[in-house]
Amino acid sequence: MKELKDLRKEIDKLDRELLKILKKRLGLSRKIWEKKKDLNLKRIDPQRELEIVKKVVEKGVKHGLKQKFVKDLFLVILNHSKKH
Repeated sequence: MKELKDLRKEIDKLDRELLKILKKRLGLSRKIWEKKKDLNLKRIDPQRELEIVKKVVEKGVKHGLKQKFVKDLFLVILNHSKKH
């Protein structure tokens, strides 16, 4: 059973890394919003969001991930970014 425990430790490590990356991404989103405010630009850019989703879906599929999974995941991330 040590193998199972080791695999779970690896997943735990990846989960921590994902959380750090998400935190960093949200911080950068806040900085972008501040810049947009300074420049009197609209806070939300639907075209940019579509570009992001398209790009990450294409990359995700190339890495063997399901299109719907990647799209759903990034829509959640983008929607959360808009609220914070």
